[in-house]
Amino acid sequence: MSASFGNDDGGTFHINLAPMLDIIVSIIPMLLLSVVFVQMASIDTPVAAAGTKSSSQTPEQKAKLYVTGDRSVEIQVEGAAKVTIPAKAGAVDWMALASALQKNREQNPKVARLELLPAKELPIQTVVEIMDHVQGTGEGKYEAVGFGNLTGDVK
Repeated sequence: MSASFGNDDGGTFHINLAPMLDIIVSIIPMLLLSVVFVQMASIDTPVAAAGTKSSSQTPEQKAKLYVTGDRSVEIQVEGAAKVTIPAKAGAVDWMALASALQKNREQNPKVARLELLPAKELPIQTVVEIMDHVQGTGEGKYEAVGFGNLTGDVK
């Protein structure tokens, strides 16, 4: 009992290599072209030795910026009094926020990063505008703005 498929020419069969060669011929130029667009970049930063602190590192104070659903803003810095900026006509009071940030920067120069904690119901456009105001240029602006725990409730 033996099964026979097609012509029986001594137990040999032939693989059609044309489709495989077509794929290889089309993939090689694509791979060669994609290499041109890939760039590696590195940023040189001072690294402290194991177990020691870098001389350029200074202890940072933690600062948090809470934004509630009614657009009022609270700035809380570790070891300092909390500053509350009430909403103005249902929107963030940008002038009061700018002056509070500048005053906060002057009083707490070790704070370089501000943790933003927006309310869940706050529109993303408002969050982006707040980040732009906080991270802009000039006096009273912070170097970095990050998001805090987005799953928790805002005070």
